[in-house]
Amino acid sequence: MWSKRKLRAATFAALALALVMSACATEEEAAPEAPEEPAATTAAAAPATDADGCDEIITLRLLRWQGDTLDIAIADYMEAEPCVEIAVEEVPFGQLYEKISIVATSDDPPDILLYDGPFTQSYAEAGMLLPLDDYITDEHLNDILEATRSEHSYEGRLYSPGLEQSAMALFYNKDMTDAAGINPPQELSDAWTWEEAVAAFRKVQDEGIAEWGLAPSAFGDGTPGFAYRDLIMARSMGDPNASMDSSAYRTYWALSGDGCTVDGYLNTPEAIEGLEFYARMFNEWEITPKVGIPNALLDGTAAFGLEPPFVASVLEANADFEWGIAPLPYFNTPFTHTGSVTVGVSAKTKYPDEAAAFVMFATNPEQSKKYSDNYGSLPVRQSILDQQTFFDEYPQSIFADSLAGSGQPRPPTPAFTQYEQIVTTALGDIALGADAQETMDRAVAELDPILARYCG
Repeated sequence: MWSKRKLRAATFAALALALVMSACATEEEAAPEAPEEPAATTAAAAPATDADGCDEIITLRLLRWQGDTLDIAIADYMEAEPCVEIAVEEVPFGQLYEKISIVATSDDPPDILLYDGPFTQSYAEAGMLLPLDDYITDEHLNDILEATRSEHSYEGRLYSPGLEQSAMALFYNKDMTDAAGINPPQELSDAWTWEEAVAAFRKVQDEGIAEWGLAPSAFGDGTPGFAYRDLIMARSMGDPNASMDSSAYRTYWALSGDGCTVDGYLNTPEAIEGLEFYARMFNEWEITPKVGIPNALLDGTAAFGLEPPFVASVLEANADFEWGIAPLPYFNTPFTHTGSVTVGVSAKTKYPDEAAAFVMFATNPEQSKKYSDNYGSLPVRQSILDQQTFFDEYPQSIFADSLAGSGQPRPPTPAFTQYEQIVTTALGDIALGADAQETMDRAVAELDPILARYCG
């Protein structure tokens, strides 16, 4: 079908964790209380260069979820800078948001934070992140994708250069689609409408080829509603080219331009129509489950899945069937959410210059390419995206094309934490059968007073 490029070997058992790591982090409700014990600390690789002659050895503490993110950059940096050591502190991903909220405002925070990108404005507004404008070069800044710059800026200042980008696509089991006589599209311009996609999901299920047409969410606990994945059903009903005072325009953006209200954005007639269609997938057509089923795409339980880029490497390493990638289906406008994990500096670090120097090193062209090569992720630097030839060819080209042609950040707001939590809960309730209009109206009534706090 295509020549397979071996990216990062991964086990599908880790899919739920990696999906959340790769996309979004609304785990506050499900996460256990912050651990009373300190975060686990792992000693980073020893510097390859003799540190004799250093006036002092500076130790930078880096907080991340359990995993290997930035290991390459850490090792390379300590080799290049023998007077700096980096100590890695880890917590389970479900505890990361709460851990950052506690330690970043303390008198002794970690120096460097790995976190989910859409939280940048929330963290910046809370005074938890150091602005990086004085440390980033114009060349670096101009090389960052516009969606990434927008996501990581607040009140005119940049708080992170970004680490990776993301988009979603429709993965499918080609053995199953062939058996059903279905030919999914391979170009963004040929993307299915949601009506066409549902017809395909129903066909493989009705013919007994798959137990489920569409895999359940692999985000969070696997139940429906995760805003990164499911809010596309509303936003795709909108139109960014419509009149700015139209409900179609407001539906697309899902938040007012000044960030002060979601009334008339999340609960428009267009948004409700899209969400009613979304609810029918669970309750009328029953083509996707209301409960989590780990590994549903890999083990053949489901024929299709809505997934981010790294799942390609998971399937390459583990799947025993042919598979493919199609663009996300859409209603009126092709749409995918963007944004992924990133790196920043604690505002209260005792070593701002040294911590910022590491962040700039970890996101320089060489390290950015190493990161993208290792994880099979979309880079945030245009120059690296231009170099990554595996995004030029199908199937990975679907992600690059979607990022450029239909990608939008999750609504940027300093209240993003509450935005995503409230919207995710509402979407989950709708999937379980709640009335779409009433549910979104309640979500709007709950969220608008929160947004108003930032609109003096």
